[in-house]
Amino acid sequence: MIKSTLEENGSQFIAVYGRRRVGKTYLIEECFNRSFAFHHSGVAPDYRKKLEQQFEAQMSSFINSLKSSGVEDPNELPTSWFDAFLLLEKYIESSKENDKKIIFIDELAWMDVEGYDFYEAFSKFWNVWCFNRIDIILVVAASATTWMLDNVINNTGSLYNRVNHYSFRSIYFKRM
Repeated sequence: MIKSTLEENGSQFIAVYGRRRVGKTYLIEECFNRSFAFHHSGVAPDYRKKLEQQFEAQMSSFINSLKSSGVEDPNELPTSWFDAFLLLEKYIESSKENDKKIIFIDELAWMDVEGYDFYEAFSKFWNVWCFNRIDIILVVAASATTWMLDNVINNTGSLYNRVNHYSFRSIYFKRM
């Protein structure tokens, strides 16, 4: 099912959620042959730190993922998620590839630091930029099941009915 999105017309939004260590990331990496135009994983929250420090950690990690993908050092580090997603948009637009561009954001929920408008910026990124293109496959995954259900899958706000495909991953592997 997930692989078939490569053949579908228009941009696609895929969400995968489930408990930690059940193979969500592995499933996505295998389905898309690790061929991502951009790949990022949120940083596990450290609740001993202030919200500002948590936001700075998330933003720094996001910028490092952009650099790993080939984005030159921005003149200024973004101070908001809106600016960070704009950098991602510009990077994807600069791609010479004619094929679908797969953007994979793992542990999406961890990026949503209270008071820093992540959800609003992410919604705008999908609704205004990704959705209006025909070559984007946005794949998000998270182990924070309630956050994914409330904010992505069953959202009644700006992401209402936006996810094309979703999967709950609940496979457990027994260690020998």
